[in-house]
Amino acid sequence: MAERMYVLRGKSFTASQVAELDDVTAEEKRQFALQAGLSDQRLKEIEALMAAMATPIRDFVEKSMRPGIDRLIKLEQIAADIQQRPTLKYLGIWSAEKSYEPGTFVTHSGSIWYTDVKSVGVRPGEGANVIWKLAVKRGGSK
Repeated sequence: MAERMYVLRGKSFTASQVAELDDVTAEEKRQFALQAGLSDQRLKEIEALMAAMATPIRDFVEKSMRPGIDRLIKLEQIAADIQQRPTLKYLGIWSAEKSYEPGTFVTHSGSIWYTDVKSVGVRPGEGANVIWKLAVKRGGSK
């Protein structure tokens, strides 16, 4: 059975194609309704029913989606917080000439050291050093 065609704007359309048209005027809606066998009165009743249903449907959708939206907002904040954290990077053997950013791990004297502040030229493990923290102590000899 062939799909019913409707004439609007001087062209033939299926009902699905009519539904996808942009900027449909009130007169075009009326023409479509008449071709579909609806009276002006019935079209007005349908439009009034749609208007009456719009607010309860909108309220239902908003209420149903609110927990998901709240969760998404929370997850976006968590993601933003994670992106602000320093990343952990191993940069090999410590060198006095290198600049070390927060989150850097280095090897010095057989141990692995970590810094969470920017440093240049501060040797891990010497003096009252608060820049570098011992992460893995070197093993002893047998």
